[in-house]
Amino acid sequence: MQMKRKCTDRIFYLFVACCLIGCNQPIKQDKPGKQQEVQPAKTKPGATGTDSLEVTMPSVVLFEPDFVQLEKIKAITEEGVFKSMVHESEFQFYTVRMYVKKNRPDLQVLTAKYARYIVFVKTDGDIEIVDLDKIADAWGMYVFDPKKNPQLSDMMNVDTEIPRYFSK
Repeated sequence: MQMKRKCTDRIFYLFVACCLIGCNQPIKQDKPGKQQEVQPAKTKPGATGTDSLEVTMPSVVLFEPDFVQLEKIKAITEEGVFKSMVHESEFQFYTVRMYVKKNRPDLQVLTAKYARYIVFVKTDGDIEIVDLDKIADAWGMYVFDPKKNPQLSDMMNVDTEIPRYFSK
């Protein structure tokens, strides 16, 4: 009990210290008389290829930008933000793969890195095509059961998203 309290206290003090440090950061003020320029909305650059990934079995499909797309994203994103995005996506992909390996080894984990289109083929013969250029996120995950429509899912909640989709 005493150990748990010490840990909780340390976390609280660390939180307070971070808040205080953040509050002491100088606020950047614009020069008087100068209007701020409105930045155009950043969109994900289009894929460089037209390849397709065909999915016919129960699967988790991870998608990510190809090399040229990644370079374009890097060019329009601040360096620290870009590194953070890449690191976060790598961690999330790893987490998804480990979750599937441990909890759902019956599912395939596919990666759509060089594909612009994901072609989901259902058991009834229907085909659903996803154009990744129309998806706002550069990295993401689809879950697919051939008896259902594919679903864009949140990688951060893989432990709830996969069971919820495949249990319906």
